[in-house]
Amino acid sequence: AAATSGTLAGIMGMRFYHSGKFMPAGLIAGASLLMVAKVGISMLNRPHQ
Repeated sequence: AAATSGTLAGIMGMRFYHSGKFMPAGLIAGASLLMVAKVGISMLNRPHQ
């Protein structure tokens, strides 16, 4: 999930950077970055065995 969201954030971030338009590329890039952060935090908070 983190790899997919990271890839999507990168691609849509580049599209947002080149077009300058928030919809839809900026919105999807932002949502994907939030998902990467959520997955990363949940991986760090998971108990180690």
